[in-house]
Amino acid sequence: VLSSAIPAELSDPDGLWYGLTVRARTIVYNPDEIAVDDLPTTYEELAEPEWADRVCMRNASNVYQQSLVASLIEHHGYDEALEIVEGWAANADIMGNDVLILEAVNDGLCEVGVTNHYYLAREYDENPDFGVELIWANQDDRGTHVNVSGGGVTTYSSHPEEATAFLEWLATDGQQVLIGGNHEFPANPDVPPDEVLVERFGVDFLRDPLQPSVYGALNPDAVRLMDEAGYG
Repeated sequence: VLSSAIPAELSDPDGLWYGLTVRARTIVYNPDEIAVDDLPTTYEELAEPEWADRVCMRNASNVYQQSLVASLIEHHGYDEALEIVEGWAANADIMGNDVLILEAVNDGLCEVGVTNHYYLAREYDENPDFGVELIWANQDDRGTHVNVSGGGVTTYSSHPEEATAFLEWLATDGQQVLIGGNHEFPANPDVPPDEVLVERFGVDFLRDPLQPSVYGALNPDAVRLMDEAGYG
């Protein structure tokens, strides 16, 4: 059930765990500050000098930022990824959480930012006129970086059959329970996303197929790289 319900790119290659919800990390912007045609469309573009003092990004201690950098290492190699993150460090106002980034973009302190998509959806819950929009990053190459929340059964579980049955439910009928109200994407492609995601963001976008196990293994390298780049 699990392997048929959850795509392989959202699961452990050995079936040790399965993704259950999906979080896309992408580019947000203030349409009052920047025209759509002038937007950066990739994470890499944010390292270019023209974006100095125009972008807000998350701090290095955050796991979402670490996984994004780890994906850069996998796609570009360590040295090129280092150059990209050095550009981010030079350009960006580094902030402690995604909500602060969205507020800064809304207030015009940054023209663009990088956040997880569901934080913006939650802002729309509070205020449908919140002045920030998003674009899906890297649509002309590998796709938008995604993280997952998932689950697995431990080796020494006292009730492995019941635990597996619970995971199977979470991957199928229980998907709506998991995503209800938090605006994450269901990992099961047969389960419809929240209406706000369909209406405000669009859900037919290219996702980076890089498996979490790959960028997870590169996480220590990502932490070291950000330190080397002077990214705070």
